Amino acid sequence: SESFRALVAALVARFSYQVRGFDVLATYNTEATGAVHVGKDGEVAVSSGAPFGLRVAKHAPPLQRHWAVAIDLIQKQYTRGYLFAKTTAQGANRYYALYSNRKGLRFYYTTKAGDRDSALFKTQINDGLRHKVVLSSDSQHVYLHVDGRFAGRKKVTGPVADCGVPSDKCFFYI
Repeated sequence: SESFRALVAALVARFSYQVRGFDVLATYNTEATGAVHVGKDGEVAVSSGAPFGLRVAKHAPPLQRHWAVAIDLIQKQYTRGYLFAKTTAQGANRYYALYSNRKGLRFYYTTKAGDRDSALFKTQINDGLRHKVVLSSDSQHVYLHVDGRFAGRKKVTGPVADCGVPSDKCFFYI
């Protein structure tokens, strides 16, 4: 819809999306399970012993027909890893995830019909520079914007499934 496109355009243009004040570096933060380490050079590393990284307790509502996820990050040069993932307990079933490697950004997803698929965007962000990534969907396509520029559109085989609101059985990881 036009209003959804306008929302995504606003996210891309201003990158003003914030997760309700969620700060992974705050020592008082009880919304996350895992540890965030800040090195002398300001580099941030996440560890948790979990399948993907830091588990966020309350900041990933279930996907709607139209949705968008925005992330601001620096990925070390030549590294690979998940930027975010929504899974069942211990990562047993991945509903959706965005993965970065030398080939680009790959969006893994499970449809509401139970089919698993992925979409590859040949845009690399593992170059040691800061990037602002917005991934959005209108339930027929996923769209990728990197640093305010359109990086691609891929058809999805069906609406993306979700395990529901965050709980002890439904996790969102960054």
